[in-house]
Amino acid sequence: MRHEPSGRWQLGLGLSLTTALLWGFLPIALTLLLQRIDPLSLMGVRFLVAGVFTGLMLAQGRHLGIFRTLPRSVWALLIIATLGLASNYYFFQMGLHLTTPGTAQILIQLSPLVLLISSVAIFKETMTRWQWVGVGGVFVGLLLFFAPKLGGAAMSEDYVKGIVCVLVAGAAWVFYALAQKQALQAVRSQAIMFFVYLASAMLSFPFADFGKLQTLDGLGVGLLIFASANTIVAYGAFAESLAHWPASRVSAVLALTPVLTMLTNHGAHELWPDVVPEEILPGLSYAGAALVVAGSMLASLAGKKRERPVISASAQSQS
Repeated sequence: MRHEPSGRWQLGLGLSLTTALLWGFLPIALTLLLQRIDPLSLMGVRFLVAGVFTGLMLAQGRHLGIFRTLPRSVWALLIIATLGLASNYYFFQMGLHLTTPGTAQILIQLSPLVLLISSVAIFKETMTRWQWVGVGGVFVGLLLFFAPKLGGAAMSEDYVKGIVCVLVAGAAWVFYALAQKQALQAVRSQAIMFFVYLASAMLSFPFADFGKLQTLDGLGVGLLIFASANTIVAYGAFAESLAHWPASRVSAVLALTPVLTMLTNHGAHELWPDVVPEEILPGLSYAGAALVVAGSMLASLAGKKRERPVISASAQSQS
């Protein structure tokens, strides 16, 4: 039996915008945090907080026992999902450190599109002609976005490394999403995320330097709390939005995240010019960013009327 949204579109829209805003702020918070703490320590704290919270929710509903009955094939999928999401978080943070919040958010839009194409190949799902047009629009938009930077000082060696890191993060997220999608046939999503969060935290612990946490100032502590809570609140709002609004509409709203990141980056720079650097883009890059967003929305909205389950970028993608 297929899930039907409640029809309370106002609530669905509000929850979707909440998720988009939280994901829009997140790259800026991470960029500032990465000036104070290394990526692996930051990743470990975020995963640990999310894992403990999710575990408490599962324990309250007495759902932790499911792990005793899982077959080896599902454990393999959980391991793939863990490696995928852990790699996504690490490389996205590295990409942010070497590029800018706007650039990282524009590039990460490739992740859900690659997932769509992969679902066609692996799960035999279908895409409409207009969805393919949307995918093409995203790729053209990316070319326009980066065209003014090619050959210029902005395209430094570190910037190129950052682009590669974000692309690796996007590819890793696709592996996570595909493994999660397959594992959902045997285990609920909350249990999957509990395992992935805690396993990813344990992967980062041997390489983390938690001594740096003691050196954080008030702003750093606040940003760390926000980044740690962001995954829980944003994903909670996202999951609840799907209960009230079609997945395609939710995905279309989330495609606005890069625009929100650029706007919040500008607003944060106006408020704290000495803390948040301004990201100045030429007109062609803004046109490219608009085309990326429009293409992402078209790819989401142009599907068949019959909704299919959607896994949104995440943990992306929105790391």
